Amino acid sequence: MSTSRNVVVATQLESGLSRAKTYILGWIGDLVGTVASNISQLNTLKVDKPTSSSFTLPTTGWTKDNNETSPYAYYYDLAVSGITTNDIINAQISRETSTAAINAGLCFECESLAGKIRFRSSTIPTNSISGTYFIIEGASAQS
Repeated sequence: MSTSRNVVVATQLESGLSRAKTYILGWIGDLVGTVASNISQLNTLKVDKPTSSSFTLPTTGWTKDNNETSPYAYYYDLAVSGITTNDIINAQISRETSTAAINAGLCFECESLAGKIRFRSSTIPTNSISGTYFIIEGASAQS
């Protein structure tokens, strides 16, 4: 009787372990699906790697903003295809033209607008200013 009882116990144990394995594998599958879905959603919200381009701000084409209350009454809009108001801009002025930027009172911050980067200064530069801008794509609005 002892041998047949051992066989029954072993069979029941094997059956229980098989059900536990099926349950755990199902739970892991659900978890993987949830994680994949969340990663997919994160990809639509994350910022992308920055892109860069060189630029030159000329001495012409600057506009006076009579409504501007800061010391930066003049602006120049640099056309940049694909840029949006959600994007983050970092502009680095070249060392060779930094004196021209300082003399014009170039603002250290620029604005991202639809299709352009707006640079501001206290006066119109008397020499062109060059550098590199970096665009970090901002997340698009989600509903």
